[in-house]
Parts: sequence; structure tokens; C-alpha cells
Amino acid sequence: MTGVSDALLVTILHGYYDGPFLLAWSFDPWVTTALVAASAMYLWAWRRVRASSAPQPPTWYAWSFGAGILFLAFSLLGPLETYNEQLFTLHMSQHLLIMQVATPVILLGRPVQLVLKALPPRNTKQTVGLLFGNGSVRFAVIAVTAPVTGFLLFNGNMGFWHLPAFYEAALVNNWVHHLQHLLFAGFSMLYWWVIIDPVPRHHRLPPAWAIGSVFLSMMIGSIIGAILTLSGTVLYPFYLETANPWGWSPLLDQQVGGLIMWVGSFVLYFIVVIVLAVKLLQQDEKDADLAVSSRQGQAATTS
Repeated sequence: MTGVSDALLVTILHGYYDGPFLLAWSFDPWVTTALVAASAMYLWAWRRVRASSAPQPPTWYAWSFGAGILFLAFSLLGPLETYNEQLFTLHMSQHLLIMQVATPVILLGRPVQLVLKALPPRNTKQTVGLLFGNGSVRFAVIAVTAPVTGFLLFNGNMGFWHLPAFYEAALVNNWVHHLQHLLFAGFSMLYWWVIIDPVPRHHRLPPAWAIGSVFLSMMIGSIIGAILTLSGTVLYPFYLETANPWGWSPLLDQQVGGLIMWVGSFVLYFIVVIVLAVKLLQQDEKDADLAVSSRQGQAATTS
């Protein structure tokens, strides 16, 4: 037990670890502070709304937000972060977890909606006024949160960081590494927000358009994954100079990482497409029922 504790302490203090994979956690003050602050804000909002007379959010919102935070913690502080300079495969898994699992699961917890409900009405008006009172600020916010902008930033950023020069810059420079993760998480939030439940709600991307957006993102991710998998050369020389703890060759490591991105992205996006397709069918059925009820009402009035 002492050996595990000593190894874990070394991990926290020096970023080096040689022990059980699942205990390979490191401490980053910036990431830890951000995750704790986000969790504290959500907990504060949750307790205020639950104690009020406002409509109560379902419990699964809190579970979803908590799960998303844990996914982020695992990807940014856990084994995926500890080993991403040695294993390309885990680095790809980290990117996948941040962009396609952690951020949408956090948004399913409706954090923005919950915080706005928790604020006193006067503070809510001040917040909305600050964001949308000025015409230039309002235009900038609307432009940045537009579905097309989110799509371009999300997919463009993913392609950008997989170019060898920029990918390796994130490996050798800690600040670039932090910037990479910040952009992955931030642009993912923008992308998934308009699909899940934006504020105001009428900015939500219609299911049919959301299916198209997710399908195109699935194709882009699959193309990048296919390039990494099918390449006969190591695209990131950094991994030629590091010892692979699993004994894989750099090319095999790259191919497995590319396959994870290729197949993993496809599966995750496909699940989202199925969910959106079901919602679209349900909406069509609801619209058809309303149309029938309207015609029946008109016929009854005429007779």
C-alpha cells in the first residue's frame, strides 16, 4: 500500500508515474480549479432551484452534469492525460472523450438554464442586459453561438490540432497543451449546445438540420481517423523518441489511435443520429396529430 501511495504522490508532484494504470492521476491546478468551480456553481444553482417554487428539474439533470464532470476529470487529470506523451492511442481517446462524451453529457444537465433560474429576477435581467443590451455585443454573441459557427469551429479546430506541427507543439509546450484542451472543450460546448438545448430555446437546431450537422461531423472525424490508421508512416515524430509503455511500435500506436478515432467517432455520432431521428419522427407524429385535430375542429365548427 505504501508503494502505491508513494507512486501516486510522485505522480501528483512531478507528473511521472510507474504503477497501476487506473491510478495514474496527476494534479493540475488550473484544470482542478475549473472543475471544482463549475461543480460548485451547479450545486449552488441546483439547491436554489430545488428550494424554490419554480418547476423542479428532473434528478437526472444533476446526474448527467456530474457524470460529464467526471469524464472531464478522467480525461484531463487521469491516465489519458498522464500517458498522452507516450501513447498516441490514449491521446486520441482523450480527445474523443472531451469532445464527444464529456461536453454533451454536461450540457444534458442544463447548467446554463439552471443558473439562470437560480438567479434573482433582477440579476437575471442584468445578465441578459449585459449580454444583449449593446448591439455590437448582441451581434457577436449571436454570431458565435450560431449553429454554422459552432460546426465550423468544432470541426476546424479538430482538424487543426491534428496537423503534425500543431499536434507536436501541444506535446512540448504546456501552455499550448492547455490551450488545445480549452478549445476542444469550448468549441464542443458551442457545437452541442444548439443541438441539445440552447438559451433562448428557439435557437435550437431543428432535428433534421441537427442530423445533417452530426452526419457531416461524423464524416470529418472518420476521414481524419482513416488517414491516421491507413498511413504507412509515423505522422508525429515526437512518438519516435518516446518509450511506449505497452511495447507497441510508434506506427502501430498511431494506427490503433486512428482506429479509435475512426470507429469511436462513428459509433458515438451514429448514436446521436439515431436519437435525433427518433425525436424527428416523434415531432412529425405530433404535428400530424395536431393537424388532424385542427381539421376536425374546423369541420365541427362548420357543421
